[in-house]
Amino acid sequence: MDTEELVTAEALWIAMRAGVFGCVPMVVAIFFGLDPSWGTLEPDGGLWRAPSSVAASGPFLQLRGEHPELTTPCAEAVSAKYYANAEYWKIDRETTVGAWQALHERSLPGKSILVRGAEHASFIDWPLLPLWRISLARRRLGAPAPGVVWRLTSDYLLDFFGEHLRGEPSSLLAGAGSDPRVAIDAPSVLFRA
Repeated sequence: MDTEELVTAEALWIAMRAGVFGCVPMVVAIFFGLDPSWGTLEPDGGLWRAPSSVAASGPFLQLRGEHPELTTPCAEAVSAKYYANAEYWKIDRETTVGAWQALHERSLPGKSILVRGAEHASFIDWPLLPLWRISLARRRLGAPAPGVVWRLTSDYLLDFFGEHLRGEPSSLLAGAGSDPRVAIDAPSVLFRA
């Protein structure tokens, strides 16, 4: 293991332990002058780029919440007002699910996990705050109880780092006996419309 890999992993772990979610771990790595494409965690952020431009040179763990807008067929998604029109639906699927799939395929290896019931906002620090049950912010978090997404993220991140930095056998990422609160598969399967 070289120093850059270790420092990248440590910077990302510090960001995660500090409650930093979303795309911020990659920003932390970049701030430290590190290459996040070596291998990192990407919790439910969009890549918003053409799949052909997605590059990865190491292991990559993607944690995702449920996205009904990405699993609903085009006509229904437009009718439900997820998208203004079919063209926007197609572009968004390509630059979101298509880019996630490209990252999954090009990572060495790529692991993609869907946290059932989680929404995009579930991966920020709101779930750890003492929000009232009637709070609008609490309602936006999705179904998992407060702290569940944090716990799952921590467990899978530790397993991922154990496998790729310490050479320990993966128990969670192999999918065997996986937690029923998650689904492990390629993004194209997890977000099939």
